[in-house]
Amino acid sequence: MKILYVEDELSKQIDTILSIFNQILGDGLKKELRALMDDESGRGASPEQIKEIIEKSNRLDVCDSFPEALRIVTNFADDYDLFIVDRNLTEVEYLPEDVQKINASFSDELWDKYFGREGDWLLNVLSDIIDTRKQFYFLTAYTDDDIIIEKNSSLSEQGRFHRDQVIKKGEFDQLKFLKKKIKKHPSIMIRHKNQDIIDILQNEFGDAAVNEFIEIIKRGPSLFGTANEIRIFFENRILRGIARKKKVDEEKCFNEKGGINISGFVWWLREPNYDDDTQQWKFGCNTVIFSEISSIKDIGHQGSHEKIVTTDTVNHLIYGLKEIIRWYGTIK
Repeated sequence: MKILYVEDELSKQIDTILSIFNQILGDGLKKELRALMDDESGRGASPEQIKEIIEKSNRLDVCDSFPEALRIVTNFADDYDLFIVDRNLTEVEYLPEDVQKINASFSDELWDKYFGREGDWLLNVLSDIIDTRKQFYFLTAYTDDDIIIEKNSSLSEQGRFHRDQVIKKGEFDQLKFLKKKIKKHPSIMIRHKNQDIIDILQNEFGDAAVNEFIEIIKRGPSLFGTANEIRIFFENRILRGIARKKKVDEEKCFNEKGGINISGFVWWLREPNYDDDTQQWKFGCNTVIFSEISSIKDIGHQGSHEKIVTTDTVNHLIYGLKEIIRWYGTIK
């Protein structure tokens, strides 16, 4: 899961980006952004340059166009945990037909009504998809105007939006409040604490695997079924990933329908390549890694049928999965 930041004047907001996303952007990316600010060529930083740098973080996506932002929130809202949106998105020009290609119901009347308040329309769309009270913030110069809501009763009346979610650009105390909210958001904290693992999953499998891993951690050890989710992740990502990278024994590692034979695959990893000097089996799989793999195979499978696992047991599987992912990242 990531943050989507929608701002149509990116070139003027590098300072703001560096401030509110300080915990998300690594030192290298912050240095690149500052270099754009300090560029004395006279050209200024282009939105494309800024987006290219920021999106290397794999934690923050940036959009400066209303039609593109609408396309993302309509089709990919589930990929994001947090939405930070400017209300006025007219700097990047667009026509009604650009929006209608994405949302056919966006009439000329709505275009007139929401021109200059495009962020309000994005909130309308997202209000049917996300928890707007926890996942949405305006970062805007327009904090005094009423938010335009196309609902029978307003989000504020439903307790799903509050004025403290409208952050005024340039107001230090409000920006400090937003930074705190970003820093303490559960998925952001998970990413921050597991960045090495996130990087491996991102590079090897892409966003879907990252989101699956974050959801496992968010579910945590207290929910029945987490052990089974860990086993499924291990099968579909790690074991299939090994089969993609390396030549495996198809007969032992897969069943007749092409599904993973987890028992056969796990034991194939161990036979018969043990090296006394390195104390490793195939692909650098050592005693610790094999022990964690065996735990996921046995406990995860059994735990999907019987409520025999405790929270401590599942915590053990979570930490074991992390070690296995780190090991997988070493397989070339």
